[in-house]
Amino acid sequence: MACVEQLIVTADVSRIVALLDPFDSPRWLGSRPFHKAEVRAAAVAGDHHAVPIGAQDTVPMRQHVARIAWLTGEWLNDGSDAPQVEILQDGELVLNDGWHRLCAAAVRGDQLIHLDVSGFIDEAPDLLGVPVAG
Repeated sequence: MACVEQLIVTADVSRIVALLDPFDSPRWLGSRPFHKAEVRAAAVAGDHHAVPIGAQDTVPMRQHVARIAWLTGEWLNDGSDAPQVEILQDGELVLNDGWHRLCAAAVRGDQLIHLDVSGFIDEAPDLLGVPVAG
């Protein structure tokens, strides 16, 4: 197994959502699950929060939803600000940064998402369904 610093890949959004379940993940929310419909309603109501929310920030669920609503309209998903995932030696996928961006991609129906992958990337073809040039 090889461990590398960084690799940008393009993966299927639904596959990543299935692996990480960002709409019901206590690892980043510390609160209740939420649904895509809440984000869509916030976007329509103009309830947007442009300022990033740090992992240590304790904020109400409404603020998380508003952040995702803002990202659905503003985040480019072009690889320049890709969510950061790490593949551990045991094949576990950990999202270190980018929960709101992953949710935004899922809410707006993106089929693909750029990911900044680190760790044991030789697991990427099986885990993420992406080819890794070597």
